[in-house]
Amino acid sequence: MNAGDLEAQSVFFCKTCKVQLKDSNAWYDHINGKKHNQMLGMSMVVERVSVDRVKEKLAGLKRQKMMEASAVTNAHTIEEIQRRIEEKEKEEEERQRSKKRKMMEQDHVHSKLQEEELEFDEEDITAFGLPMDFGSSKKK
Repeated sequence: MNAGDLEAQSVFFCKTCKVQLKDSNAWYDHINGKKHNQMLGMSMVVERVSVDRVKEKLAGLKRQKMMEASAVTNAHTIEEIQRRIEEKEKEEEERQRSKKRKMMEQDHVHSKLQEEELEFDEEDITAFGLPMDFGSSKKK
């Protein structure tokens, strides 16, 4: 039998090692086994590493990641910040102009109301039965 026939017959067949397996447990054991990993070019030797070396590696990876992120976003960030500042300044100017317009409109309306309140006719006063001169000696 060749490898193609074995593969066709079995559900569990490793193409790398050309091995036919009986069930899923055997497949799992084979995939994690020494022979299969050596065929893939992996070494099963575990290297002992000190805590300091791990910390150095993690710090180096963190620095690398931060440098990549800052290099990409630095140019965009400065331009973005400048654009936002300009937008905020324009919004503030518009808000100030709008506030001034509202204040002027309110002052105009208020002054018109005051003028209307101060205006009176002699007929209105005499209609209430009030004297026009209020005791002054001047004649109109």
